[in-house]
Amino acid sequence: MIRNILSVIAAYIVMAICMFLTYTLFYLALGADGAFKPGLYNVSNRWLLGSFVIGFVSVVIGGYIAVLIAKHTKAALWYGIVVLALTLLVGILAYQKGNPHEARIGIVDNSAAMQKAQNPTWFNFLIPFTGFFAALVGGKLRKEG
Repeated sequence: MIRNILSVIAAYIVMAICMFLTYTLFYLALGADGAFKPGLYNVSNRWLLGSFVIGFVSVVIGGYIAVLIAKHTKAALWYGIVVLALTLLVGILAYQKGNPHEARIGIVDNSAAMQKAQNPTWFNFLIPFTGFFAALVGGKLRKEG
C-alpha cells in the first residue's frame, strides 16, 4: 500500500518537474507575444497546442513512473485519478475567478505570465480528462513487474 502511494506521489513530482521545465523553455522560445493574444493575457492558439502536448507527454511520463515504482498498472489508474481531481479543481477555480481581460503592457517575465495567463474555459475542462487518459497511456508503456 505504501509503495502505491509513494508511486503516485513520485509520478506527480516527476510530472510537475517536466511541466515546469518544458513550460519555461516554451515560454522563453515563444516570448510574451507568441504566448499571448495581442495586448492581453489570453493565451494564443500556439500556446494552447503546446500546452496540450507538454501536459500530455508529462502526464504520460508520470504514468510510466507510477507503474515503474509500484510494479503494477493499477498505479497508473490511481495516478490518473489524482491528476483528474487536481486539474479539475484548478479548472473550477479558474472558472470562478473569471477572465478579467487585463491588458498586457511591456515585458512580461515568466512568473507574471504564469500568474496572469488566461486559458479558455473549454481548455481548463478538457485537460483533466486528457490527463487521466495520458496517465493510463503512460502506465501501459511499462509492463508490470
